Amino acid sequence: MSNKVFNVKEEDIKSLCDFMGIKPSVHGRNSYSWRDGVYFSTHEESSDKVMANVCRYIGERKVRDWNWLMSIVEKIESIADYIVVDIYGHVCKIGGLTDQFIIGTGDSKMEAVYNCCVSFVKWYNLNKK
Repeated sequence: MSNKVFNVKEEDIKSLCDFMGIKPSVHGRNSYSWRDGVYFSTHEESSDKVMANVCRYIGERKVRDWNWLMSIVEKIESIADYIVVDIYGHVCKIGGLTDQFIIGTGDSKMEAVYNCCVSFVKWYNLNKK
């Protein structure tokens, strides 16, 4: 099954990276890097430049990867025992056991899950204590 390409925003990728704890390593003054195994690495003089490279990489390669997307779903579900992610058709819902408070849709199942995860992470960042 091929996944339809869908648009992603850099700010959404940044939100997902922050939620997932993706941060550059510090190697000294003005020396930052990040590595995704043997697939990608970046080294820059500022953490902002490293994160811009990381976001570009994730936006081009990882967003359309079910393994990466499901790691976000699993982290969302791990926040509390009552949070459930339901995926069916081109709709994804995140909510409690009896109610849904985030709904994502898309032209494909993957786009729906991505949109729902982005909406949840934005909501979570505004409401976490």
